[in-house]
Amino acid sequence: MAASLPSQYSSLGKTSEEERDETVKEVERSYERYRELISTLPKEKGWASDLCLYEGFWYERLFGLEGVMFAQEHFQARPTDIFLISTPKSGTTWLKALIFAIMKRTCYANSTHPLLTTNPHECIPFLEFMLFREPPVADVEKLPSPRLFSAHIPYTSLPKSILCSGCKIVYVCRDSKDVLISMWYHMVKMRSKDLPPLSLEEAFKLFSKGLSGFGPFWDHVLGYWNASMECPQRILFLRYEELKKETLINVRRLAEFLGQPFSMEEEMEQVVEEIIELCSFKRLSNLEVNKIGSRDAVVKNDMFFRKGEVGDWSNHLTTQMAESLDKITNEKLREFRLFREPLVADVEKLPSPRLFASHIPYTSLPKSILCSGCKIVYVCRDNKDMLISLWPHMAKMRSKDLPPILLEEAFKLLSKELRLFRQPPIADVEKLPSPCLFVLHIPYLSLPKSILSSGCKIVYVCQDSKDVLISIWFYMAKMRSKELPPLLLEEAFKLYSKVRWLQVTAWMSGGSGFHSGSLWAVFLGCPAVTTVHSRCWIHGGSVCGDGKLNRVGRNPARATWCVTAGPLRGPFSVKLTTLSTAQTLSARDVIPSNWSPEATYTARLNFS
Repeated sequence: MAASLPSQYSSLGKTSEEERDETVKEVERSYERYRELISTLPKEKGWASDLCLYEGFWYERLFGLEGVMFAQEHFQARPTDIFLISTPKSGTTWLKALIFAIMKRTCYANSTHPLLTTNPHECIPFLEFMLFREPPVADVEKLPSPRLFSAHIPYTSLPKSILCSGCKIVYVCRDSKDVLISMWYHMVKMRSKDLPPLSLEEAFKLFSKGLSGFGPFWDHVLGYWNASMECPQRILFLRYEELKKETLINVRRLAEFLGQPFSMEEEMEQVVEEIIELCSFKRLSNLEVNKIGSRDAVVKNDMFFRKGEVGDWSNHLTTQMAESLDKITNEKLREFRLFREPLVADVEKLPSPRLFASHIPYTSLPKSILCSGCKIVYVCRDNKDMLISLWPHMAKMRSKDLPPILLEEAFKLLSKELRLFRQPPIADVEKLPSPCLFVLHIPYLSLPKSILSSGCKIVYVCQDSKDVLISIWFYMAKMRSKELPPLLLEEAFKLYSKVRWLQVTAWMSGGSGFHSGSLWAVFLGCPAVTTVHSRCWIHGGSVCGDGKLNRVGRNPARATWCVTAGPLRGPFSVKLTTLSTAQTLSARDVIPSNWSPEATYTARLNFS
C-alpha cells in the first residue's frame, strides 16, 4: 500500500508472506488489466494530470481510478458498514472526524483520543485512495464491524455490494463556488512543479465544464440526492452550510442515523458539545499531526485545513464567475429542490429583533425556530374567503401552457384539505396511498369494527383530567354561539364531572380467588368491557359489548342492567352495587355447575 494504514485499522495487516505472494500476483494482474482499460478511455486536460472519462465521470488517472475499479470488482460490503461519500473539498475531513468521534465515543477518553494524534483521513480511509490505490491492497475482510470507510465514487459507479448490502451512506455536499475555490487551492499544491501554475480562471473553466476529479460536480450531487429521496433510511444527505450553521442539531441527527443516538445521560454531560469541540476546525488544524504530518511524499496533512468557512468564494470569484456557477446549479439542481435560490440573503447580518414571514407548515419549521423561543404570530381566515382570494391569484400565477383553472376545480382542490367525514360529500379515502394517517376522538368501544380487526396501529395520548377540562373550556368558549350566554368555568366543571359509576364484584361460589374471563355490562344501551380477575370500575360506553345494540331503558331512575359472563370455570355469581342508592342485587349461580366453555350465560337484574 502506498499509504500507511489508519489508526482504527491498526490490526489490518497483510496476510502471511506465503499467502501474500500468491494473492499479490493475482491483484497485480487485475491492476494491469485496469491500466490497459484506462489507456483506452477518453481523456481531457486536467488540474494536475490528464482526466479520464469512466462511466460518465472524470477521474485523475493517478488519483484513485484504479482503486475504484478494484473496489467495483472485489469489495464486499457488509450491512453494518458506514460510508462517508462526497465530492472532493466538500467538508469531508470535518465529517470524518465527527463520524469517527460519534462511533468511537465510548472507546477513548478525550485526553487520549486518536483524533489528537491522527489525521481524520487515516481514521476513516478512502477506498480508492488508500486501501485499494495500488497493490498490495489492504485485507479489509479482517476488520471488525462496523467498518468505517469513505469514498468520492459517484453513486452510479459504487460497487454493487454497497448498493445491495443495506449499509448506510452519509453524503455531504457544498456550495459549488466554495468547492471550486477549495479545490483550486488544493490542486495547486498537488500540481507538479514542472507544470506552469494553474490560474483561477483556468480552474473555473475546467470546473464549469464538469472537468474535475469525480466530476461533473452537479451530476455527482444529483446522483446521491435522488438516491437519498428513494432510500432516506439508508442514505443521509447533508449540506455543509447547514452543518456549519446548526452543528449541534445536525450532529444529533447524524448520530441517530448512524444508530448511535446520544442518551439522556450523554446530553446532560454535554458529550455532544465535547465532540463538536474536539472536531472543530480550530482544534484539528492546530494539532501537530495536522501541521507537519503527511500521508506520503506528495500529500501533506495541512493541505486538508485551509479555512473551513462558508462563502469564502466571494473573496476570489468575480461577479460574472459566481453568476455563471449559480446558473449551472440552478439549471441542474433546482428542479430537484436542491439550492432552490442560488443567491440567498445573509440574514445573520440583520439587527435584532428580526421580522420574518413564512407559509411553512408548523411541522416543517426549522428546528432552530422551534427551539429558540422566538415568537410566532399566526393568522388564519375563513376557508370560503380564502378560496375566493386564492383562486384569482393562482389563476394569474398559472402557466399559460395549462388550461385556465375554474372555480369549481379550485374548490375541489381546497376541499381535499378539509376533514374527511365531517359532512357529505365525504372523502374517498380508498384512493389514499398506504400508509394512511388518520386522527380521531372516537371512544375505543365505538371504533369501526374494521379498525379493531385490521391489525392497524393506534397511538393514543392522554392528559391530566384537570388540564383537559381547562383546555376544553377555553376551546368551547370560542366555539360557543354568541347567541348563548358565556359558559362559566363552574358550569363546565359540573358538566365535565357528571359520570355515572357502577361497581362490579365477581367471585367463585364455593371457592376462593378469581378466575380470568370477560364481563359485559350495558347501561342505557351503552356497554363497557373489563376482565373478571379482580374488582374493577366500569364507565358507561357507547357500543354494545356483544356486538348488538341492546337498548334496555332510557330513564336514568329506572333501568335494566344486563350482565353477561363467560367463558368461566365453574358456577359463577354476580353482585351489583349502585353507589348512588347503596342498593345491592345479586344473582346466584348465573353459570351452572355443568357449564359449557363455549356457552354464554346472561343474568337480568331489575332495580330502581
